[in-house]
Amino acid sequence: MRQYEKSLRLGAAIVLCALIVRLFSEGLIPKTAALLNTPRIRDFLIYLETGRAVRSSSVWELSYAPESSPAWIPETTAPVQEEASLPEETGPAPFTQEEGEALKLYNTSGLQADPGELLLRDTPFPEGEGPRVLIYSTHSTESYTQGQEPYPETAPYRTLEKGCNMLSLGKALEEALLDRGIPVLRDETIYDYPSYNSAYGSSRKSLRAYLRAYPSIVLALDLHRDAADTGSGQLRTLAQTDGENSAQLMLVVGTDARGLVHPNWEENLSIGLKLQALLERLSPGLTRPTCLRPQRFNQDLSPGCLIVEIGGAGNTRQEALRTIPVLAQAIEELLEMG
Repeated sequence: MRQYEKSLRLGAAIVLCALIVRLFSEGLIPKTAALLNTPRIRDFLIYLETGRAVRSSSVWELSYAPESSPAWIPETTAPVQEEASLPEETGPAPFTQEEGEALKLYNTSGLQADPGELLLRDTPFPEGEGPRVLIYSTHSTESYTQGQEPYPETAPYRTLEKGCNMLSLGKALEEALLDRGIPVLRDETIYDYPSYNSAYGSSRKSLRAYLRAYPSIVLALDLHRDAADTGSGQLRTLAQTDGENSAQLMLVVGTDARGLVHPNWEENLSIGLKLQALLERLSPGLTRPTCLRPQRFNQDLSPGCLIVEIGGAGNTRQEALRTIPVLAQAIEELLEMG
């Protein structure tokens, strides 16, 4: 009997050792430890032990990664130039090879892209009755330097106040497009609070549902503002709009360089470059180079999915708002060309 028990214990020990080796080889033990160390799990364990509901402040002690690369920060602002004017009755002129060659592309994806060819590429837009533009913000709580509009912060340059964060820019763009007779769908969901890291996963579910329900949508614009510490403060991009300081705009386009499925990213880039060219026609110097990134940013769901960075955290909200009329006009002209 004793020999049987010894054999049983030996067999159990061997199985346990094999299981531990397997767990280590699969990396499950470090992953489990990391999971147990997350703020939410720690707070839950505290609740089980003490009966007190708590929320860790470390949830917001995150390094917020901008969609544009912090390694490239323009130190100079756009020169003051007279705004170009186009005869409204003729509609937007066709794009030219020269415009494509003049467009600047900041490419961190590691993939090849020809702005000139992509600008001239035909991109048919979906037809149908219903909204043509969807406006939302994956990083909804992003806000600007506080000036005459003080707001309570959830983190530096972030707020849940819809009248001061990116949702207010979405509302302004919606109103400007409606004034031009363009049907708009606007989402006011806050996706990056309380969990910043799950923001793109959450907005992806909504974006997919909107595109399925409204096949008439041509553009799905994810509004953000950029952020980077320049050494003397937060990034502030400046252009001139109607003789006043305004924030610059930057379009961000994702790719499949990180291995996520996005085979048609060039279609998104083509539409983004067209919008950039139209913005430059209307207000030279208003745009920063279009940024081509290795991340996907949910843009695989439709060729018209684009990120629009409106200034940086160093800008004021008023400077950001001054770009909206020009953006709305460029969108109108893009839809006409499509």
